[in-house]
Amino acid sequence: LGETAVADLWHLSHGQVFIGHLGSRFGKLGWLLSIARHNAFVPYVTVDGHSFCCEVDENCGQVKPYITDMMNCMTFTHATSHFAGYKIPINEDYWEVGSTVRIALAEHQYNKKKTKKKKKHHSEEEEQQPTREEQEKRVGYINVTELMQLQKQEKHMTSKLSQAEQN
Repeated sequence: LGETAVADLWHLSHGQVFIGHLGSRFGKLGWLLSIARHNAFVPYVTVDGHSFCCEVDENCGQVKPYITDMMNCMTFTHATSHFAGYKIPINEDYWEVGSTVRIALAEHQYNKKKTKKKKKHHSEEEEQQPTREEQEKRVGYINVTELMQLQKQEKHMTSKLSQAEQN
């Protein structure tokens, strides 16, 4: 970050009320620094209508029903779906509608629960062993190949963004 950006963040961190954009990582960082400095919740008004729970590239109106609890609100990032072992690709219309990873992940988890309930219902006497995916998820296993693919996708998206900005 440039010196002026750091100075701006320093000034934002001293505010007792935040009025700005939560649709940018810079605005969110300024608000979070203010909360950290005051060690208390800092009231905010967003001029862009973004909620703190939404990622900067999500349509808040679309994803709001999928933000079911504070854990989801505070810890969700697009990358977490990959680290948790889910293979949710970035939507092809990303540049027109933004990210829909949270929606796809929620639907995937819902369908998985439904399938699991059906299996459990059909085999109540049999004790089910956890799948390899579930075991890996429990111990925080990160597949290196998936991580490398995620990094490639991120580089690709970054290059597309910089090309778009140049045009």
